[in-house]
Amino acid sequence: MLDAAALSEDQQAYVSALTARCAAHLAALTPAERAIFTDVWTLMARTAAPVVARALHTSAEVAQSALAKLVSYGLLWFDPDLRAVLQCPPFSVLNTPHRVKAFGWDAAFVCSFVDIPLALLLYGPNTWLSAQSLCPHSGERLIFRVLMTDQRALRLDAPASASRWRIWLPELSPAGLAVGSGGERSRVNAFFTSADLDTYLHYHPAERGHRFTLEQAVYLGQALLQVYYAALGRPR
Repeated sequence: MLDAAALSEDQQAYVSALTARCAAHLAALTPAERAIFTDVWTLMARTAAPVVARALHTSAEVAQSALAKLVSYGLLWFDPDLRAVLQCPPFSVLNTPHRVKAFGWDAAFVCSFVDIPLALLLYGPNTWLSAQSLCPHSGERLIFRVLMTDQRALRLDAPASASRWRIWLPELSPAGLAVGSGGERSRVNAFFTSADLDTYLHYHPAERGHRFTLEQAVYLGQALLQVYYAALGRPR
């Protein structure tokens, strides 16, 4: 079972801070802004293409205002040159090391490792989601499956080697884990072993953050899933 008992005090504080910031930002959205936010990431999953304002079911003025607010909250990445959304957790139209596949759906990229469980908000309960990430040091693939129950709890299916995996989560910004080329989500990485993470930190001495095991990271994803579901419900 995935529960808070598996986390240290520092990790529990991290989960609490991240979910609280995410919940506050989602609660501050108007119904129209929440609808646009949901439209953006569901369009990404279905089309695997950048989302432009004219693709949303609202006026250009309302869409641009909503997108600007979502950017300020770190909830999506809008490229002003392309005038399109490139990432909106959980999904990304840019290649990332983190990929998911559900039965009946095309494979999709997600913004970060902790966004993998969030994809189940779209794919639904009782569906095994195949997921993989890539260790930035060894190049080893981290492959596992996760399923959401009707109560939105997660079940994890991973190989024995997963006990050695380590997930690196950077310190939070005021936005939480902000999206974007310089955002914290871009620095979330999954490592095949603790030694791989140690090597990464050796070459990035200024990096500050927290180590999570696979189960602990999936627990964090489960907590985010609960926050998103409470604020947005499941998209139709």
